[in-house]
Parts: sequence; C-alpha cells; structure tokens
Amino acid sequence: MNELWMILLIVVFGVLSLEIGFSTAILEIVAGVIGGNLFGGISPSWMSFIANYGLLGLMFLAGLEIDRDELKKHFRRSSILALSAYLIPFIVIFATALAITLDLGQSTLIAISLSTTSLALLYPLLRERGYLNLEIGHVILSAAMLVDIFSMISLSIAFSAITYLSLIFLIILALFMFHAPRVGRWLFARYSENLAEIELKFILLVLLALLFFAERVMISEAVLA
Repeated sequence: MNELWMILLIVVFGVLSLEIGFSTAILEIVAGVIGGNLFGGISPSWMSFIANYGLLGLMFLAGLEIDRDELKKHFRRSSILALSAYLIPFIVIFATALAITLDLGQSTLIAISLSTTSLALLYPLLRERGYLNLEIGHVILSAAMLVDIFSMISLSIAFSAITYLSLIFLIILALFMFHAPRVGRWLFARYSENLAEIELKFILLVLLALLFFAERVMISEAVLA
C-alpha cells in the first residue's frame, strides 16, 4: 500500500510542478522527502531499480543534447568554467573540513562530494527553460558534465583500489564506447521503423552494458551514460 502512496506523491508533485512552473526534479525530491518520512524511508527494490535506470536514462538524454561540433566550439569556455566550478569549491571545502575534522580522508570525501554538480537536477531545468536551444545552455551542460567527470576521477584516485582487472575492463569499455555508435547507426539504418523496435532494444542494451562496466571500473554509471 505504501508503494501506491509513493507513486501518487510522485504524480501529484509532477503535476504541481507543471502548474506552478517550478522545476520538476526539485519537487520530486521534496516528494521523496515527504514520502520517506511518512512511510518509514524504506523503498521497495523495484523502485530502487527504476530510480537507478531512470537516472541512467536521464544522463543518456543529457549526453544526446551535446552536439560534438558544439562541444568542440565551446570546449575552452566549458573547460575553464568546469575547472573553476570544481577546484575553487574543492579547495575551500577541503580546507574547512580539514580544520574541523583533522582527517585527510574524510576531508577529501567531503570536498569531492560538495564540489560536484547534479546533472539530474540541471538537465531537466535547462530543458524546461529552453536553454538547451541556446549557446549558453550547451556551455553550462558541457561544463556540468566535465565537473561530474572530474569528481568521479577524483573519487577513483582517492578511494578506489585500481587492479589489473579494472584496467582490462576500462580498455574494453573504451572499445565498446568507440564501436557502439557505429553498430547503432548500422542497425538504425537497416531496421528503421521495424516492428521489432531494434532501436529501443539496442539503447537498452547500451544502458545495461554501461551499468555493468561502471561497476567494474569504479566509475559512476551516470557519467558513462
């Protein structure tokens, strides 16, 4: 029964966001806070799976919004913005946390966690406001993705035990990401408008493969998507 109330909360707050013109992602977080306090904070396993897969799909869509030519065009500005947005808060937060906790590991974790951005919040907001059709929207989205990549690299270096298996999977991942678009274009061209929905199945396969590789190479699946 609690699951039904949770779903109802999600729907109600989604409709509310459309009515008042507020960010859907933020109101859905509010719905989660309310639902967690009302129903004991225990989410069913199927909801966790849907949430993780939904986040992966959202990041995949965010990646689709970034045009390769636009990325090259604005790479310098996006890189400077991303480095500033990540390093400046990191240094300030790390120094503050170190002064409070006097623990290097905890301070590093706190600094990385609070210096990153949230594409799950940023992408829907940019899309809803129409900024993805503007140059500034591409710059912001590219910079946000770079910040996420910086944070994942930092976490991997600071806390992950890199083994030879991780390196092997990283090489396989690189090959997969290089060849998957080519295979996808061939499949889409050959089986376009087919009732078997090959396009959808291929995209689902790619997302599941990214989940698999993310666990092996200690990189966030959201960044890979």
